[in-house]
Amino acid sequence: SSVDWRTKGAVSKVKDQGDCGSCWAFSATEEIESQLFMKTGQLKTLSTQQIISCDKQDQGCDGGDTVTAYHYVQKAGGIDSASDYPDKSHNTGKTGRCSWDHKESAHVTGFSYATKPCNKGACRFQDEKKLAAATAQYGPVSVCVNAGGNGWQMYKRGVYSRRCSPAATELDHCVQLVGFNAAASQPYWILRNSWNTDWGED
Repeated sequence: SSVDWRTKGAVSKVKDQGDCGSCWAFSATEEIESQLFMKTGQLKTLSTQQIISCDKQDQGCDGGDTVTAYHYVQKAGGIDSASDYPDKSHNTGKTGRCSWDHKESAHVTGFSYATKPCNKGACRFQDEKKLAAATAQYGPVSVCVNAGGNGWQMYKRGVYSRRCSPAATELDHCVQLVGFNAAASQPYWILRNSWNTDWGED
């Protein structure tokens, strides 16, 4: 089986986190965008900057967690559009002060895990079949990966299949899972990164 949510209009354009360690905020924002599309059929580009600058439970350009970001948006009462509150941190590399004017384009009322979360230990038994089923049924999924070393940095095209530790402490980059192809001769996941359009394939 296979699915590619990019072809179904559920994924906004690839973004660029630049010099800011905000992958967590991009992954969370993109997930809210996609789930808004799944619910309403409307795709809106939402504000990564609001989460980076206003979510005080996380550390902005110094890192954070997608789950905390969802909690922030839920408690804040919504998330603004990218056009109203555009991203500046990708240029400055700085978190910046929160300047949200309380306009909102989307709300988070709750969230659930596609697979059983693993926050400590080896995390060897992540259920990939369950993850694929959730992606097919519910749309794109925010995921965090081990992108350590230079493998991801050097990636250009094709199936990236380097072995790496699945340990919770090794998860250092959050992206969005937008599809998979389990029927290919070499099965693969389709991940959307936040390192601009010149990284990887389209």
